[in-house]
Amino acid sequence: MERPFPNTIVCQLGARRHYAVPVALHQAGLLERLYTDFCMSDPLLRGLRRVTPSRLARGRLSQLFTREVHEIPAEKVECLWRSTLGNSWSALTSRKQQADAYARYCRRNTSFGNAVVRHGFGSADAVYGFNGAAVEVFEAARSQGRLRFLDQTIAPLKSMAALLEDERQRWPNWDLQPAKRTESVARMIDREQAEWELADVIICGSEFVADSLTDEGVSSEKLKIVRWGNHLDSHEYHRESPSNRPLHVLIAGTLELRKGIPYVVEAARHLPKEQFEFRAVGPIRFTPDATSRLQEHVELLGAVPRSEMPTHYEWADVLLHPSLAEGSANVCYEALAAGLPVITTANSGSTLIDGVQGFVVPVRDAESIARRLMQLASDSELWLELSRQARESVGHINSMSYSSQLASALSGASRSNRDSLTRPLVHNAADG
Repeated sequence: MERPFPNTIVCQLGARRHYAVPVALHQAGLLERLYTDFCMSDPLLRGLRRVTPSRLARGRLSQLFTREVHEIPAEKVECLWRSTLGNSWSALTSRKQQADAYARYCRRNTSFGNAVVRHGFGSADAVYGFNGAAVEVFEAARSQGRLRFLDQTIAPLKSMAALLEDERQRWPNWDLQPAKRTESVARMIDREQAEWELADVIICGSEFVADSLTDEGVSSEKLKIVRWGNHLDSHEYHRESPSNRPLHVLIAGTLELRKGIPYVVEAARHLPKEQFEFRAVGPIRFTPDATSRLQEHVELLGAVPRSEMPTHYEWADVLLHPSLAEGSANVCYEALAAGLPVITTANSGSTLIDGVQGFVVPVRDAESIARRLMQLASDSELWLELSRQARESVGHINSMSYSSQLASALSGASRSNRDSLTRPLVHNAADG
């Protein structure tokens, strides 16, 4: 009997988008198995969490211990943490992160890919990998006649590296890790380019990512846009017009040059301090000097558990996300679901309509950011309307719509490649 198409193995390092891809495929009946590194589906890791004193289970270790994917049966999750243990432990414990990050990523991704290949693909028709960590898996899958799906989570590293170098020139002494990684960045760029060649289909979270890939010479026929959904746990928000107090401006996510954070500082300098309160939640990747400058205008809370995000969305009146490059920023969808107007850029990959659920401003434009913030602070009727529109917009960007879109994209790809899968599959010994 012919198998349903495409029965898929997902190969995923970390908890990308809170395991949205494997969960979506499981809901669609398309998930054969999830290969990942650290996840609490592993009995050994669950045991480690139980015996770790609470005083030690903090910071990055705490983030590891909260990697859970309840929606997928444990027997479908294979944790290959031993293959990446050295690099993962270094990333978790190194405070200064002085090591060459891209060299570490290359070693980790290669080790993980080789571990997946050793464990084999079983009866899967297809494999699903993520940019920078799929080369070894795709090479093996191609040799066995299996489909290869690539999730390009962000714009290509080649264009990102050029963008960040430009930002370092604009904002000297801001970046915690100045560009001294030419060789390892080049290796990661080579990995991405090899994946584009090997992939049958490339999933993009936005037109921005798709356009960036075509600029790099990738055939548009390979590209499918599947927008990410709002995966924040349901929470009842109570919104009131901020007409009698300062406007609460929330910045959420890693604080780094790519997110356009220096332009937040420039915008704040244009605004009367008594009318605005800025708060940022997320890891900080700036030098101490830049961090001090940022703290003059923004309350910095650092990384917070995901479970605490509703508290910050409740505090906020607007989400400010002036990113220079994203895949499709999930934080924007979560903010809209919370009834927050959003100020962002086209490069964030959001579905936001300018003037409807918030404002789309040009990248690197502090004056536009300041002008839109002032508009929200001074016009309570406008704020109320944008907040209402934000809440009403989330129906088409929820997790179920994401699952449906992704399943449709992959199923359509499998039908177009049906002939390549009707021949017998070659199984290696590890497949069983």
